[in-house]
Amino acid sequence: MIDPSFLYQLDAFKLALKKKTNAKFKGEQESKLTGEGLLFKEYKEYAPGDDIRYIDWKIYARTDKLFIKKFEEEKNLTFHILVDSSNSMNFGKEMKFEYAAKIGLGIAYLAMKENMKFELSLFSNTFETLCTRQLKPNVVTMIDRLNKSKPTGDTEFDKVLGGYDKRINSKSLIIIVSDFLFELTELEDVMSRLKRNDILLVQVLSEKERRLLYEGDSILKDSETGSLLHTYISQRLRKNYLEELQNHIQQIEQIAKRQGSNFLSTTTSVPFFDTFYTIFRML
Repeated sequence: MIDPSFLYQLDAFKLALKKKTNAKFKGEQESKLTGEGLLFKEYKEYAPGDDIRYIDWKIYARTDKLFIKKFEEEKNLTFHILVDSSNSMNFGKEMKFEYAAKIGLGIAYLAMKENMKFELSLFSNTFETLCTRQLKPNVVTMIDRLNKSKPTGDTEFDKVLGGYDKRINSKSLIIIVSDFLFELTELEDVMSRLKRNDILLVQVLSEKERRLLYEGDSILKDSETGSLLHTYISQRLRKNYLEELQNHIQQIEQIAKRQGSNFLSTTTSVPFFDTFYTIFRML
């Protein structure tokens, strides 16, 4: 279960996030009509030289005083946060899914606090959008929906996200949080369709699967298919496994580089805020 208290420790990132993203993405909406492409910020008392188009005449009618509306420009940037909720994420002392969901929730929370556009979604062999800024979410709603979501199904990355580019109609930053334990041709195909956007890949593994903390006679269960494998984990097998996994991780990194994207691999044993700070620096 995700405890909401960790979100409030993210407030230190809030102003820095807006400054960072606004510096990186310059596409501002130009307004032809009052308030179009703008977010209401506050009222201020009218002073000579202020634009009279922004006077709130309803307040004047009630108070006989002139106030103008102040707006801040709404940026085109949208955060698309995609969290893997397949069965393979249901693993580890601290479930990979819980750790990944906290990453997604943390980014969505900061975007929401700064009135920035975002979508927080889950994917496995299906796709579900949990919340967007347009739905006027609150923290409790987001946490409740994530806590009620349970990892299920196989990862069908290309099938589920292959057409995701059609959902994007503005400059976007796409954050995909997954263990990426699937065929990487699917990852490259999807990323090639999304290449007009900035993409950040965050791999979350458990310490047990990252280091293979097993030895001797073992029964291993495939978390997606449920099939069992009775095997003996020797030092040789462990060495081969670690080499294969490291090769897999390096392939993900190479795919990200070819697409001009960033990649981070972490484990659930790394303190959450250490991981989140690294992600924050990569945004």
